[in-house]
Amino acid sequence: MILSIDLTPRQAQRVIQQALRARAEVQIEPRVLPEGATLAGVIEDGSDTSLAIRISRDSPVDDICRLIGSFCEVRTNLSGQLYVFTTTILAVREQPHVSLQLAMPESVQVVNRRQYERTNTTVASQMRIWTDSESQASTGLLTSVAPGGIGARLPFTDAPQEYYIGDRVRVRFEIAGFDDQFELDAVVCNRLVHDASQELELGLEFAGTADDPAATRTLTRIRSILSQLTSDLP
Repeated sequence: MILSIDLTPRQAQRVIQQALRARAEVQIEPRVLPEGATLAGVIEDGSDTSLAIRISRDSPVDDICRLIGSFCEVRTNLSGQLYVFTTTILAVREQPHVSLQLAMPESVQVVNRRQYERTNTTVASQMRIWTDSESQASTGLLTSVAPGGIGARLPFTDAPQEYYIGDRVRVRFEIAGFDDQFELDAVVCNRLVHDASQELELGLEFAGTADDPAATRTLTRIRSILSQLTSDLP
């Protein structure tokens, strides 16, 4: 399942700043080129109004200047999350190396590739979430669970506002009807504020489990429980 989520202006600004600091690699698809023609580059610099992208030498475009004024789609991967935005090519520089000046995008989307459908928990179970910078965990309710992640809701009073898309966190939770307690690293992949109920809804994808035997055992147990829950459905 592929979910495309619009970031808030504040979140989009954080993503752009992170990409600048990391000199992130980008893929650019100008609309004036044939479908599938892509320019690869690196974010080199930026200002309040534009981004400078240094293009790799193996560019598929002979006359790079004809891209000026065209719209383009841009993709970049940060912390395991795919971000996309649409913008305009403002200028081209050919010396001392090829670079594009892109207008600062008005919006940014995160494309969340969810590998599994999530199972709604029939009885809400307590979960806890925290970051390395927090001395105390926040408490919420588990709303859904899948082999690759969980959904949760936290009251504003217990949820610091720094839980944003792309943030790495630690979670501990239980699944109703089972005695197991699970603790894993995760990344925030979805964030929704419910003003009426004063709650923060989070989608969390498990992370950093490939080289962690304990995490691998935890995921195996979660899959076993989900399989049992699914088989018990009428």
